This record gives sequence, structure tokens and C-alpha cells, in this order.
Amino acid sequence: MLRKTITLVTSNEDKLESFRNASKNTEINFERKNIDYPEDHDSNSTSEIAEKGANHCFEKLGEPVIVTDIGLFIDSLNGFPGVNTSFVLDTIGNQGLLKLLENEENRNAEVKLSIGYCDKERNFSVTASTKGTITEKQRGEGFGFDPVFRPKGFDKTFGEDPKMRDRESPRKDAIEKFLKKL
Repeated sequence: MLRKTITLVTSNEDKLESFRNASKNTEINFERKNIDYPEDHDSNSTSEIAEKGANHCFEKLGEPVIVTDIGLFIDSLNGFPGVNTSFVLDTIGNQGLLKLLENEENRNAEVKLSIGYCDKERNFSVTASTKGTITEKQRGEGFGFDPVFRPKGFDKTFGEDPKMRDRESPRKDAIEKFLKKL
């Protein structure tokens, strides 16, 4: 079987492993490269950012590429931090997010993850999401908002149960959508 190689642009080795696990029974092989690309945050859409990022990386590398973008959209904050989640967490951290929600009863949130793809013929994106709530305090360890995001129907945050994150985060669903669309 001749396998098609697609470059995943990321510094995250776990993300590469997720893509490889999801594509075991396909003709697709993923390799990882860590290169910088501009993220257009004028949009409030993870799919648009991922698509533009993939296009930029394809132009730079000249090979089929995928780029991901993720955002945490909190209902009572009108979708904030949204596509600026990484910047907000680097600036005020989870403690700052929790402070913003200190007197809020509505702690509903949604994590949206988009995969952008580009090759010489196509440039598209797919998006998946997971609904949940923001906890009142950090619980567990983990990357980004994992210690404060509890998916709907569960008692633990992604930070308390990293294996649940792999099952319930939007990454798995987005990869499956991507593989189908490809």
C-alpha cells in the first residue's frame, strides 16, 4: 500500500501521536514539522485561522500540510477568549479566566478545534467542538485550559483525567472528519 504523507505543523508530539493513531488503517502517514506561521486573529473563526495557516505553510514547504487551531468560547463572556485563547492564557492564565467568571452563574463554554489542510489542489478546514463548563477553581494539571474545563456529562476536568481529554476533546472528532473529507 502506497501511503500519502501529510505534514502536521506543530511542536506538540502528542498531537502527532493522535493523528497517527486515528489514521492507522488508512493510506495516510503523518510527519511533524515545527515552523512558524502567521495566525490571523482578525477572524473569530478557528476554521479560518487554520485554513489560512495551512495555506501559508503549504506555500512555504510545497507539500501537503495540516495546521490546527483551538479556542475556548465562554458563553457569559460573549465567546471570549475565543481564537485568542493562547494569548489570554499566556497573559492572565487560568486564574485570570476564573477571576473573570467569579460572580457568573453561567459558566458554559465550548472548545472548538479546527484542522486546516492545503495541498496543490485543495485548501479546506473541518471543525469539531466539545461543550462543557468552566470550573470554579483549577482541578488537576495539564496544558492550557485543561485544569478548568469540564466536558458536559463528566465530573472531572481534562486536567484531572488526561485520558478523558483524548476521548472527549474535539481533536478526535476533527481528525475523523478530516480523514473522511480528504
